[in-house]
Amino acid sequence: MNNEERGENPYLPRYQQLDAWHLADDLAVDVYRLTRRLPAETRDLSSQIFRAAISAPANIAEGYGRASHKEFQQFLVVAHASLYEVGYFLHFLRRIEMLPAEKYMVLAANCQRTSRVLFGLMKSIRAGTADGEKRRRYLRDEAEVYATNGSE
Repeated sequence: MNNEERGENPYLPRYQQLDAWHLADDLAVDVYRLTRRLPAETRDLSSQIFRAAISAPANIAEGYGRASHKEFQQFLVVAHASLYEVGYFLHFLRRIEMLPAEKYMVLAANCQRTSRVLFGLMKSIRAGTADGEKRRRYLRDEAEVYATNGSE
């Protein structure tokens, strides 16, 4: 991803500024590319690993848009579990010789790194709620400021 896609563009949603989301999104793209190259007879397996891979960044995004830290935390738990599912499927593809060792090592390492960063985010959110932070967090992007041409 280039800098604009990495969240430095002020028009992108704020969840895209999270390292965990970037890593999960990159992993989902890599898994998608992998599944496109798998043989047709592995269509069910391809579908399952792809769904697990896109579940992680999707749940981070959806959780970010929820009203409380507790709800966000629940979505992060689901995203984290999806990464473990992806890790298993990568292992399985390697065992049935559908994934070369070199590609497996890269994807498994990316999956593990994503999982660690996401776990760090989960700990951070959990620490915020454990400190008695009960306020609701409405994570809406800043309101757009519209320029007027002075005719109003």
